[in-house]
Amino acid sequence: MTTVATSYWPADTSEPVLETTVGGVLREAAAAGPDMIAMAGGLPDPALVPEFRSPMGKFLDEIRPDVPALRDVVYFTEWADFLATAPDQVELPEVRPDDIAQIQYTSGTTGFPEGAELHHRGLTNNARFYAGRLGLQPGEAYVNPMPLFHTAGVVAAYVRLGPGIPGQPAPSPEELRAYCREHLAPYKTPQHWVFVDAFPMTPSGKIQKYKLRESFTANPSP
Repeated sequence: MTTVATSYWPADTSEPVLETTVGGVLREAAAAGPDMIAMAGGLPDPALVPEFRSPMGKFLDEIRPDVPALRDVVYFTEWADFLATAPDQVELPEVRPDDIAQIQYTSGTTGFPEGAELHHRGLTNNARFYAGRLGLQPGEAYVNPMPLFHTAGVVAAYVRLGPGIPGQPAPSPEELRAYCREHLAPYKTPQHWVFVDAFPMTPSGKIQKYKLRESFTANPSP
């Protein structure tokens, strides 16, 4: 029996990594489309209010004495009041691409949650690469319905079945969904399943994801 002790997946260097910040990207977008709506107001995200799924406000009160560098705490239920405290004129600090933009905690599915320090360069380039992978074109809109706590989720899974067991039927979407629910977190379970004979490929051997997106939008599967 062979055991893999180490593995290596080379980084994709086909696209450059830009030295950008979140604020810089937003300012460029606002200048390019001053009449476009960037955010739509609505109800507060239920995952970020003090008492939902877990008593986060209580947890924060317990650990705050051990975090003296924590200056302010703002709940989204008090977001409008927080915005009203902003002064009319303020000199903002200089932000560099390698400065930390946020600390995002893991879900704790495989262990105790850990805080990951995400810098501006990583966040902005990740968003740019993601849009490129989706094949988004200038002027198109992308709606992300997930709460801010999530970094990703699985909406649809494209499946190309290999040679199966003779006499055994291929698994149904219901069977695949039930299997995933037993082994994965709920938000990682695909909501839709699409069976294909082959994936659309580029001459260099990469899957053309934008063609999958177009086919799913035109013919959503169960």
